[in-house]
Amino acid sequence: MDTMLRMNKPRCGGKDMGEQRVEPNYMTLKAKIMNYLGLKLDELNAIGKFGKFKNRTKHHRTKRHTLAGSRWTITNITYKVTKYPTKFRSNADKHLIDDQIRKAFKVWSDVTPLIFTRMPASTPSRDVIIDIRWERGEHGDGDALDGAGKVLAHSYFPQYGGDAHFDDDEIWTVDSPEGSNVLVTAIHELGHSLGLDHSDVSDSLMNPVYPPYRTEWKLAQDDIRAAHILYGARPGVPEVPNICNNASISAMYKRNNSNAIFVFIGKHYWKIHSDEMTVDSEYPKPIHDLFPAIEGSIDAVIELPDASIYVFKGEDCYKYEGPQLAEGFPKRCKEIFDTLPATVDAAICLNGVIYAFK
Repeated sequence: MDTMLRMNKPRCGGKDMGEQRVEPNYMTLKAKIMNYLGLKLDELNAIGKFGKFKNRTKHHRTKRHTLAGSRWTITNITYKVTKYPTKFRSNADKHLIDDQIRKAFKVWSDVTPLIFTRMPASTPSRDVIIDIRWERGEHGDGDALDGAGKVLAHSYFPQYGGDAHFDDDEIWTVDSPEGSNVLVTAIHELGHSLGLDHSDVSDSLMNPVYPPYRTEWKLAQDDIRAAHILYGARPGVPEVPNICNNASISAMYKRNNSNAIFVFIGKHYWKIHSDEMTVDSEYPKPIHDLFPAIEGSIDAVIELPDASIYVFKGEDCYKYEGPQLAEGFPKRCKEIFDTLPATVDAAICLNGVIYAFK
């Protein structure tokens, strides 16, 4: 039933970047020829309610910046909105669209070192990195927009220019659950413009399935991780660690009567579903979100049969009853478990018996 419901949802119907690889020598030669002729290679990256991808050639200006793979090699990226949706053509309405586009870029600049600067619509195209337009049907790039429904927009990876075209036949809305939401569509499209491909994580804003309306749109950890891989983290914003790239695990434990396994690395923790061995997409999270009063890394965690949880950190021991720190804690580990060493490297509770490792 869930599969059928997902099949009926608006979604992207096209191939992802990894499915459209071209032999490097051929792609390099083709790129040189197109650049010489003043044309631009184009790979459609659309969210077909959200959309689809296609390979094609597009007549366009050449960019001034050398691109490396699927990312920009500069951090200050300019953009302009050349054409607005028909419904938003008054000056006041244009400001609404400008604000939504600004918010969409801010979602990405909040987690990367990228700086986005809006230029006037009259700015020559050669002086702007990303051109954003609302168009209808055939609009000069060889791939007509399909009218109301299905494909909302299409956009280009950095090596193909980064421009984003929205279908003006859609009913575009701002701060409304009706119609096609400008903000979430722009966040997704501009993610492609920055080099992000589709994600198969359900809560990712780069997932090809058009999401239900929300009053606030936030990137999933998967989106942030992808942006960090391309551009690194914004100064002052810690990079999202990847559990698969970490050989050193600080601690881990399995919840009683549950399939949830919690893995701790440094200051973060992950939730793994043991039946499928999949990592919950909302993770990692800071350890203090799970265990208030604890900052930084921990050494070990155990859960006793009565569901009380003990966290070992250095010579201190923290007892949690539900989400709350028990009264009187933290205490020295030796006060609670006098037969254990002052500090432990790992611990586990099996059938009510605690095993500690040093």
